[in-house]
Amino acid sequence: MEERKEREIRNSQIVLDLIKEKLLENGYEAKKMNKTVFPCAQEQVYFEKNGIYTKIEMYTFED
Repeated sequence: MEERKEREIRNSQIVLDLIKEKLLENGYEAKKMNKTVFPCAQEQVYFEKNGIYTKIEMYTFED
């Protein structure tokens, strides 16, 4: 069961990386979050293009 969970996390990370790659290919710019504006940010990145902001996150929850 633990092996399956680890595999699903890896697969999810691959999907997130592909989405980020496509955003960059389509002219979005990756920027680090400002802790003053985003107090909960921990070196997280968001993407911006023409005033449109996109942030992608992955969460895991314990059963």
